[in-house]
Amino acid sequence: MIQGREGEIEKLRKEMEVMKEGQNDIKSKGDEITLHIDKTSANINEQFVKKDKLRDDYFHARYDYEVQRDFIYYVQSNQTKKDGIKEREGDIKLEQDRRAQ
Repeated sequence: MIQGREGEIEKLRKEMEVMKEGQNDIKSKGDEITLHIDKTSANINEQFVKKDKLRDDYFHARYDYEVQRDFIYYVQSNQTKKDGIKEREGDIKLEQDRRAQ
């Protein structure tokens, strides 16, 4: 009877060892998945940082472009006014010369 019980106890120990090995396998697979998730999360965060930098660079370049464009329009407008004034002065001079004759 004692040997029968010892046999049952040994059988239960072996079953528990098999269960523990299965749990260890599951735990190691879980650890691998956790590492993969951590790497993927770090990669995603890195991509967001790159995206933010790219967006900032774009808006800085767009602002610089708009400032340059506005300056060009301002210079062109002043040049047009200057040319108009010179033309009027030339017309006035011609009119004065015509009247003087």
